[in-house]
This record gives sequence, C-alpha cells and structure tokens, in this order.
Amino acid sequence: MKHWADVVAEVTGVSPHHLPGAGAAGGIGGAFLAFFSPKIERGIDVVLDYIYFTDYLKNADVVITGEGKVDHQTASGKTPLGVAQAAKKEGVPTIILAGAVGEGIESLYDHGIVSIHSILNEPMSLEKAMKNAARLVERSSEQVIRSFFYR
Repeated sequence: MKHWADVVAEVTGVSPHHLPGAGAAGGIGGAFLAFFSPKIERGIDVVLDYIYFTDYLKNADVVITGEGKVDHQTASGKTPLGVAQAAKKEGVPTIILAGAVGEGIESLYDHGIVSIHSILNEPMSLEKAMKNAARLVERSSEQVIRSFFYR
C-alpha cells in the first residue's frame, strides 16, 4: 500500500499517505482523493442520515448497539462509535453489546457510551457463540434493559 501511495503521489501530486479516509476499504478513499474531487464522509454518518436515525432518537431513552469485538479500535471510527456520537448529540445514552470486550475501551465513555457488555455467559468457542448468537443477544439485552430501567 505504501508503494501504491508513493506512485499515486508521484503521478497526481496528491499524497494519500496520511489523508483522513485514505486507508479505508483497501485504499479506495485515497484513490478517490487523488484522482477525483470527492466529498469524503464517514460511512456510518451516511447510513445514519439515510435511515433518519435522529428521528428515532427523539423519544428514545437509550440506544443499544453491537459489535463482534469492542476494544481500542472501536474508538477509531467503527459503527458503535458513530451511533453513540449521534445519540449523544440528542442526549441519549448508548449501551454496547459485544461478543468480546478487549482492552482500551475507556475512551469510548467520552462519546456517549455508558456501558459495554459481553453477550457471552460462559466460556465458549467462536463457533458456539455464533450458533447461539440470537439467544445470547436476547438474554443480554434483557439483562441490560432490566438494569437500565430498574427504579
């Protein structure tokens, strides 16, 4: 990828090496930035606008989103971060359910995420977790909602 970026910089005069969005989707953002005049937007923002996400937040008490694994990379722009940022603008807290919770999640709390929960209720293989995902998400969701709305 570095070699490709070097060639693009030499040919176009635009160096995609450190441009925001240039590394996404295998460098396609960098190609568009070098060869066209694109408007670069985060994918999650496009999706949230398309589905009128903020309309759903008007009467929401909480947003629950999910990801296979939540860790330090989530704060780099993954979907749950974008969902939480949009919800935070409307004053709605976000809870993440994840298959696994790794290191470096603390920075997510600055973006409107109030808690992060693993859906696993016992040690299990990835295969078993995926096979039982619906039940695991259902059980975890119920427990999160019970604790969030307990009065």
